[in-house]
Amino acid sequence: VIFLDAYSRLGSYESDDTDDIGSNDTKIHIIKSLDDLSIILRLIQDIIAKCKYLISPNSNFTLIIDSLTPILLTSLSSTFSFLKKISSGLTSEMNTFRVIAVYHSDIPTYPVNGITGMLNVRSTILSHFATTTITIKNMEQTRKESIYEYSKGTDVMVNVHMNSPECSICLIEHRKKSGKVFYERNVYHIDESTNDLIIQFAKEITDDINVKDNNNPDPTIANTLFNLSLTEEQKKAKNDVILPYTKVQGIIFVM
Repeated sequence: VIFLDAYSRLGSYESDDTDDIGSNDTKIHIIKSLDDLSIILRLIQDIIAKCKYLISPNSNFTLIIDSLTPILLTSLSSTFSFLKKISSGLTSEMNTFRVIAVYHSDIPTYPVNGITGMLNVRSTILSHFATTTITIKNMEQTRKESIYEYSKGTDVMVNVHMNSPECSICLIEHRKKSGKVFYERNVYHIDESTNDLIIQFAKEITDDINVKDNNNPDPTIANTLFNLSLTEEQKKAKNDVILPYTKVQGIIFVM
């Protein structure tokens, strides 16, 4: 585990850009300035090169950035250039490199010149960079934003554990290199009796409600000699199939 700490001593008056502390198992790199992101990029490249040499060339690497907000406050263009170099340069050298970046969309990060709407622009551009975008919202916020959308056959999902403050909804958008986009909607909450995190697909929540309707066959295909539809088990098995020669895709943003 290697940490790049750009919070504890950011803006320090000492001359060195980085300090290294910690043991061999847990190395901590103290970063004192975000003015030049190329320094951080070179540090990441050096760390990965050393890890590949000391451990294994085929080792899995995950870079977690928590969060992008301080970097965006420094420079918008530099931040996107930094992310582009990470996603293209580093991932081209290995198939097992993953970047997870957290972006707090509820924190105002408007530039000093006061351009309005920049927060939404940043969110849109970040989504364009990412292969997978995970947006986390609480149930009450989701219900207020789009009552109609979540009432179309999934109103039960909105009301599940509505009284629990730990309950939230997770909206996932995954972009394949082929151009296909897949959407997934999950609901999670904390079980008060066990403190376990319970995750459910949105459709699973309404299965018990719709089970009677599903038992009634469609009259248009009830008398056919063959079945054109797939069961839920068949759909899940189809989606879980790993295709050959598929490169692991790169950046995930959590918003």
